[in-house]
Amino acid sequence: MVEIDYPGVYVEEVAFGVSTIAGVATSTAGFVGEAASGEHCAAVNVKSVADFERTFRGSGRGSELGVAVSQFFAGGGSEAWVAGVPKGTPLSEGLQRLDAVDTLNLLCLPGETEVRVWRAALEYAGRRRAFVLIDPPGADLDRTVALAESLAASGS
Repeated sequence: MVEIDYPGVYVEEVAFGVSTIAGVATSTAGFVGEAASGEHCAAVNVKSVADFERTFRGSGRGSELGVAVSQFFAGGGSEAWVAGVPKGTPLSEGLQRLDAVDTLNLLCLPGETEVRVWRAALEYAGRRRAFVLIDPPGADLDRTVALAESLAASGS
């Protein structure tokens, strides 16, 4: 204990055996979605909405993929990897395009509504230690609850 020999208020810091928890990045997102120019064979790194629009011409802010990427950057996101798939291709096929990405914190398949695809996404995210963002299927509360219950049954 420190010896105090004058009046006043004092603060003594005492070290505890518990260390603080280090923060981890949550700003790198992977997006898989239908892109007008779905000929890209690998995930593309974009750092802004402008990067996205330059790379995925025709898949602008009006597409589900474009809206999701725009909202990510508007919400403070800093880096995204986008895997565009051609129209009619299951989004689950685009997941493998993200394998080459070293760090993936968030996974989003905007507009996807099929339970089997979401299960594949949850399994993929579990292997990558990523968090999945799931769009509810419209304003229908019963369908949203059914989707949540079905995905919860997967154990994730």
